[in-house]
Amino acid sequence: MRWPSMTRIVAIALACAFASVSATDVPKGVRVTLTTEWPATSVVLETAEFFADESDDAYWRFVELWVATAGSVDAKVDFDAPDFFATCASRLADAARSTTNSTLSMGVLELSLGVRRYSPRLEMFRTLAATEFGDVDTSSSVIGFDDAGDKKKKCCRAKFGDATASDVGTLETMLRDVTGLNTSVEPEKRRCSIYHESKFDHVYPAPAPATAPEFGNDPGVGTGSGFGAQKTPPTVTLYASLGSDCFGGFHETLARFAKNASVVYVHRPVVLESQCAYQADGCVALGAFGASDHGAHGKHRGDDEVTQKSEKGLERKSAPRLAAAGFGVEMAIKNMEYKAVDDSGGGGGSDKASGDGSDKDSVPGSDTEHGKETPEAHLLEVKNLGLQATQRVVDSADPLQAMIDLSFNFPEIAPALSHTTVDDLTRSAVMENTQKLSGGGSLVLSLNGEPLEMDVVNIFVLLDRICDELKIASVFRDVDGLDSLAVKKLLRLRMPAQGSSGSSSGGHDDPPRLDIVLFTETAPVKFGNDVEKDGAYKKWDKSVTGLVSQTTQRNGPPQVRRNLLNIIAVVRLGGGDVDPNTRASWAFVDALGQASEQGIGARVAHVLLPDDSEVEVGDAQNANHASAANTRQTDPSLPPGVSIATAMARAHAVLARRFGGRYAMLFLKDANEARPVQREAGNPFAPPSRSGAPRWSDCERAFAKAHKRGFRARAKYEFKKKTGKDKKHAPNVDDDAVAKDLAVTLGDIADLTASSSAAKYVTDATTFLERRGVEGPAGLVNGLYFTAQHAQAMGADLTSLAFHYAQRELDAAARAVFSGELTDELADADPRGAYGWAHRNAVTKRSAFLEKSRDTTYVVMKPPADNTLFAYLGDGGTSRTGDGDGTKVWPGVTAWVVADAGTESGAALIAAARGFLARDDAAIDRDASQTDLPKPNSPSARVAVLHPPTEGAPCSNALLAKQGKFVVNTIGQNLAQRVFEKNTNVTGLVIINGRVVEVYNSQNMDADDIAALVSFEATARGDAIAAVRFVDVDDTGDTEKTKGKKPWGKKETWKPRGKKDSKARSPSTRTQMADTCMHAVSLVARRHFLHEKTGAGAKGQVVDLQFLESRRASFVSSDSSGSDETQTQEAALITLEAVLDPLSPEARRVAPVLKILRDALAPHVCVRVILNPKLNLEKLPLNSFYRYAEPGFRFPKSGSAGTGVTDPKNGKTGTAPRSGNTLNTPTDENTLTPHAFFASLPTKQTLTAHLDVPEQWLVTTAIAAYDLDNVRLEDLPVGENVMTAEYRLEALLVTGHCSETPAADADQSNAQYTRHNPPPSPRGTQLLIDTSGTIVMSNLGYFQLPTLPGARTLRIREGRSAEVYRFATSGGLLDLDVGADSLVKALLDVDAGVETVEETATPTADDSAVSVVVASWNGRVVRVALTKRKGMELEDVLEEAAAWSDKREAKRPTHRWFGSFFGPGKGAPKNDENLGAEKEEETSVDISPQKQKYAGDTIHVFSVASGHLYERFLKIMMLSVRRNTNNPVKFWFIKNWLSPRFKDFLPHIALQYGFEYELVTYKWPTWLRRQTEKQRIIWAYKLLFLDVLFPLTLDKIIFVDADQVVRADLKELWDMDLHGAPYAYTPMCDNNKEMEGYRFWKTGFWKNHLRGKPYHISALYVVDLKRFRKTAAGDQLRVIYEQLSQDPNSLANLDQDLPNYAQLQVPIFSLPQNWLWCESWCGNETKANAKTIDLCNNPMTKEPKLLGAARIVKEWPGLDNEVRHFTADVERRLYGGKQFLSHQERVARNAAAAASGDSKDEL
Repeated sequence: MRWPSMTRIVAIALACAFASVSATDVPKGVRVTLTTEWPATSVVLETAEFFADESDDAYWRFVELWVATAGSVDAKVDFDAPDFFATCASRLADAARSTTNSTLSMGVLELSLGVRRYSPRLEMFRTLAATEFGDVDTSSSVIGFDDAGDKKKKCCRAKFGDATASDVGTLETMLRDVTGLNTSVEPEKRRCSIYHESKFDHVYPAPAPATAPEFGNDPGVGTGSGFGAQKTPPTVTLYASLGSDCFGGFHETLARFAKNASVVYVHRPVVLESQCAYQADGCVALGAFGASDHGAHGKHRGDDEVTQKSEKGLERKSAPRLAAAGFGVEMAIKNMEYKAVDDSGGGGGSDKASGDGSDKDSVPGSDTEHGKETPEAHLLEVKNLGLQATQRVVDSADPLQAMIDLSFNFPEIAPALSHTTVDDLTRSAVMENTQKLSGGGSLVLSLNGEPLEMDVVNIFVLLDRICDELKIASVFRDVDGLDSLAVKKLLRLRMPAQGSSGSSSGGHDDPPRLDIVLFTETAPVKFGNDVEKDGAYKKWDKSVTGLVSQTTQRNGPPQVRRNLLNIIAVVRLGGGDVDPNTRASWAFVDALGQASEQGIGARVAHVLLPDDSEVEVGDAQNANHASAANTRQTDPSLPPGVSIATAMARAHAVLARRFGGRYAMLFLKDANEARPVQREAGNPFAPPSRSGAPRWSDCERAFAKAHKRGFRARAKYEFKKKTGKDKKHAPNVDDDAVAKDLAVTLGDIADLTASSSAAKYVTDATTFLERRGVEGPAGLVNGLYFTAQHAQAMGADLTSLAFHYAQRELDAAARAVFSGELTDELADADPRGAYGWAHRNAVTKRSAFLEKSRDTTYVVMKPPADNTLFAYLGDGGTSRTGDGDGTKVWPGVTAWVVADAGTESGAALIAAARGFLARDDAAIDRDASQTDLPKPNSPSARVAVLHPPTEGAPCSNALLAKQGKFVVNTIGQNLAQRVFEKNTNVTGLVIINGRVVEVYNSQNMDADDIAALVSFEATARGDAIAAVRFVDVDDTGDTEKTKGKKPWGKKETWKPRGKKDSKARSPSTRTQMADTCMHAVSLVARRHFLHEKTGAGAKGQVVDLQFLESRRASFVSSDSSGSDETQTQEAALITLEAVLDPLSPEARRVAPVLKILRDALAPHVCVRVILNPKLNLEKLPLNSFYRYAEPGFRFPKSGSAGTGVTDPKNGKTGTAPRSGNTLNTPTDENTLTPHAFFASLPTKQTLTAHLDVPEQWLVTTAIAAYDLDNVRLEDLPVGENVMTAEYRLEALLVTGHCSETPAADADQSNAQYTRHNPPPSPRGTQLLIDTSGTIVMSNLGYFQLPTLPGARTLRIREGRSAEVYRFATSGGLLDLDVGADSLVKALLDVDAGVETVEETATPTADDSAVSVVVASWNGRVVRVALTKRKGMELEDVLEEAAAWSDKREAKRPTHRWFGSFFGPGKGAPKNDENLGAEKEEETSVDISPQKQKYAGDTIHVFSVASGHLYERFLKIMMLSVRRNTNNPVKFWFIKNWLSPRFKDFLPHIALQYGFEYELVTYKWPTWLRRQTEKQRIIWAYKLLFLDVLFPLTLDKIIFVDADQVVRADLKELWDMDLHGAPYAYTPMCDNNKEMEGYRFWKTGFWKNHLRGKPYHISALYVVDLKRFRKTAAGDQLRVIYEQLSQDPNSLANLDQDLPNYAQLQVPIFSLPQNWLWCESWCGNETKANAKTIDLCNNPMTKEPKLLGAARIVKEWPGLDNEVRHFTADVERRLYGGKQFLSHQERVARNAAAAASGDSKDEL
């Protein structure tokens, strides 16, 4: 609960804790390691995998180099000798340098080995081998072997089908048999393994075919494709490790056969037996099998390491667990407000319990030291800490290291930091940046402009992304004519995010912008207002900078007097509410009217369409038509034959044409307000709403009002125009004249003859819109066109989609102001004002060819090697971006028209291309009188005509045949086959800047269509064209300008390349540069296309942060040499940019990673950080110490002797200099055992350890002798100065989003698919990987599954889930973390396409399973598409699930499928003989003879605990439940925070007392706002994940707090009727009158919110999981939590406040009061009837729970004594020593004994 002054009290207490260790104290620290569930791997094999990622050739080069040098090192080296590491590491470095001559590659390799980047992949290969060969050594220890046994070990195994060769002779025989097989061998017999198609397999390069197949010929066997299908040789897979004695022979033999194209040779690097790594020189053992480290500090063996003797007498070690890097450790100063005892007392001797929470340490130099500390003084000191930290960072020689030091050691540094003086320049720069960024904080992290999620980024993600970026860069570097600056700019071009408007063309899925406004008197589209000119907006800000400055001052849209938001509504306003388009039209008009009234500065125009089923003008004489029209007449006040829609369209058009859009809008406003008003039946609280259309009589009155005003306004205007006098002097208009004109006009509107001018106005408007491809109802927002059908497909309507686009446009404009792309000068440069800027890249016709379909693709347009292959019809004309001297620059758009001139349709397409080149620059269909308007963008373009590929026999014309082959090579054989061989209705293709547009005979592509395509693609790729065409230079060469701050809002000055070189404008050079542009831009287009298809890269682009440049609030860091910032950024190919608050958790996580990358990869990688501290702090930003487990591996220096360990301070490793282990200590080691080390921490304060690990890791404690939740270093035994702890990486996560897609043959009109938009998530569907299972959430269809590296199977669980769903046959599984290796292959091989980066579900007999490969530290992030089976379209997977469970699941325990989220669940050991032995996962829990005493339904109890103290409480709670409950009991515990001691103890107490248990966990989803304090995280887990923590077969569970004693049979609670509520809680007691002042729920917010409902306590509750899932209660709670948690002051007691707040959405059944009693809130008179007693905190006394337990609960001493003695007995057998007591427990027991009069020894 929240107390008013708690913030200041805690701040003071924390400040008192930040004391330095005195000189007389011995520093004490903490060392934390993290090991994996899989054994350590060889760094030699990891190096080979690194080169495999570089290229296939690099992999095999390294392999053959290693084989060739196998005898170069003494094979009798001592593996434990000090020089073993240096010797093997030197050999490895030499082999790597011989494979690549790139210092950048060596730097990446060294860092990759340091973080063991490829270890999961090697483990994946090992699991494949283990599946193939059952006798593979799959454990992390080795079964003993002797000399004879050594010789029998099989280190190489070649696999072909079912045949295996373990020696070269057998291999030769097998290969001769294989190559002698018939070519029609069944594919199954050529299968290399259970997972043949692994993209990680290493395939030996096969010889290229002698000649390429002719188009239309069939050299292949079996497939018969006219595009050259080839037969595939049989595949042989070698499982073997480099360095083994047999590898060379196996490799030479297989390579020989592969070179002859006899077999496909696949290598999977696996150390089949541990002794295989010690053969030859033994260097393959480096990094594994006990040969990982050099240096005493680096040695840390796993708990299952075994040593053995080899045949040479050398000691060999089995593979220990791999020690991981890349994680952080936080030691937080614990908030001891409710501490159990005074933990500031002496070590174990004090029995005095304190409740004041004060500590004895003081801060040197602070007022606390002199006893003058006050809250006000302290807060004043805290206020400027962010500014002071910024000052210290920018003043440092190495700012990045300074930021790390500050955030890592803030509690210790804070006192001195608070005395730092902030200079005026720094303060000014910070405040300016804070204003621009709308506040301080850590906001942005990007890599070459691509945004990265700061809260989930880690060293593995960043290193992978950097390597990906380097691979993409290599593709761009291969483009002739591109310099390094152009490559950098092209790399920064990213896909706009989904739904963003960050580019000129909108989001990547947006239609092109369309400009249909002519600004002429006769134009059919007239705006009803003008923000830039109307008096209503005269007080608004005239500058576009108001878009930014107003964001922090007002909640609504910024009030800027610019036409930056232009909305056009094309609507049909009919009568009735039956037609959805009519309803959507009226709702759109109504919403726009309300927006105008609310002061939203949008410029609005309406175009009213007539009733499309009415009589056309000129057909009214047809009596039948007229009669038909009359039958539709519903409004008697309307003229016969005219509907309300047509009449209103005519009235609106007349007003707009005669008087302007203002009066047409006035008419529409009044007509809309005249519509009938209705209320929702049965709901008196519902607001009234308008329905249907107004009567024509009401419209006539509205028309008369608008007409009168318009008539008078026009008369005044004409008077002024004629006389020059002001309008106010104009004579009054005669009312009779107005009435006469009105009558004539109304008669014209009702006229059905062809002479009706009103009807003609409407016809002109509809024709105008049709010619531009606009259909109604529709809307345009700044030219972004959408129809009602578009909105429906997106799960929206016209109104919501319009306002969505409007918000995006305002956001985009604000970003443009930031980046300088929008200034007042630019907005004023167009005669149309800001409207022109908003439509600067719009087209004037909506061509059907602009619309993208699922078949739309992009290809790479490489210029032909033979420049005589074809010629261009045009070279672009005079460019508007030239030098102004009439010279031509190369065109930025290239179009290839692929058509056969010998056909009529092909000739027409070629003629259209020629017509485009010959067309005038005037706008399409613009009024010729608009001479004052700027001409639209007509980008310079060139067009070439190519002949299509010929079918059947080769073309007789050699040139045309070559062109056909060139086309096939460009578009790929798959597309060529589909378009030109299988389709006879094709006209041809148009390829523009990479985009392929298919043209068919039924379509008519004219010059306008080609112009629209060219304009659109030029706009979409404008940045790419500019990157090739321009360079950011300064004619003066003054580099100082680039150092200073660029003016905010000023656009960079771009100069054309070649301005000083006349040769650059020569015709030949122009052609070459046009080819360069074509090649580069099409690469960008295809890259974006692949990202869009896979969803892998559509994350948007970070705006250029140059506008935040400031030397006093930012720094650029490439290495520690202090290079010039400008030179650093220009030299670096990769730029990491971040906006960070130096005293934020995000900076603490990100900074060490940035430093590691900088040190390893400089100068190729540079880091730019803009410091953005929070100002006016009210509390300390950090209250913990932090360390990062950085990689420690270094290659020895070339030519070094001895250990060869690089001097971390100044030595080089063949790459850029690396700083030492500044993130950790000590600094003099070179180790493959990373760790986080705190050299010195406060000894008297209580600290809590918390691991900060990558999002895809599931980690738990493994080895810890001490309580990691209550670390008190003064408790360490004498002589022990470092507390060690080991955590375990138990699983990597496969996470993703699951969606439902209709089957190809599904009825699309089915309500299942029309009701849900976007597609529904298959909530409740159960998915499994191996034995681990989960349930799909409703929230985003999210799911997560744990597994270990390997080739796994993702399966829909048998039963209800598999009965309803199957995997979609296309796109069933899509990888969202696509690597650049796949993208590069897809970029360069168009036939690979998206199949290279998609992992689709292959149709098989089992359509409920797909393969998933986990081979990375990042696990897998996938998108899963499920389809409902035929006949199940309307079924819900949750319906009848319980019935299915009752039938099929009653016979097996729930843990068998759910698997504790880690595989089979744990139970009690079978007998006490297992004590002290290595623990195994048990598959059966019903093994205890004690359980036979209980019968009936199993009662499931859930609880959570953290720290030894609460684990002690938990044992007592378990015993009290077991003693009082007569049914079988199963306990469920969240595994995350349980100590190793407790997990070791659980099986034994389960056996002793006869109950089952299971450990469950769930990783906090990345999309859900996370908590940072450990206690609040625990609270959240009690509630937020109830629907996914437990298996679907579990229908009910009872939560019991760990510090609770149960006195009744829980069967009574289990059977209680919850009356339809998903859960039941006990209300807070009300009869302890002493606590009345603390009952916060009786006053203020809670009293008003609860409205008489009780406030419940969260210590005990029952959850009806079946009902909970059925009502989606978990999803609702997560949504409410996400909303409330945005306010840091809400949810003070998260586990109680959230369910009580959500009672209206998720109802609570109130349990009888006697089910929970606690002394703090309940009176003693009700205690006797209490069924449970909880030791809840007392906010008044703050009495420690241990002190009050024996007094409050009479049975507590007996239970505690029993549990304590049993625990001591078990731990004596487990650990062989006396049970360790923490200081907290020891003092508490002594204090409790003193209070009760018992002896301390008894306690």
